[in-house]
Amino acid sequence: MELIACTEGEWQQAADGAAICTGTLQNVDGVPLTLPPLTYADATLILGLAGAAFAVAATFKWLRRFIFPDFD
Repeated sequence: MELIACTEGEWQQAADGAAICTGTLQNVDGVPLTLPPLTYADATLILGLAGAAFAVAATFKWLRRFIFPDFD
């Protein structure tokens, strides 16, 4: 996807609603509009961290049952 910039001027709106540049139009390349692709190593790291967070939360919930048996 290419972006267009209006240099040495400004964007204005015509009577029919079209955008008009009073200066020079310039193509802007290389601007990332999305996140870079997720690598296999990154996906594995995220899944591992999510699993570890789930394990910690489940362990605390299990321990709370024995420490505070009347709670909830």
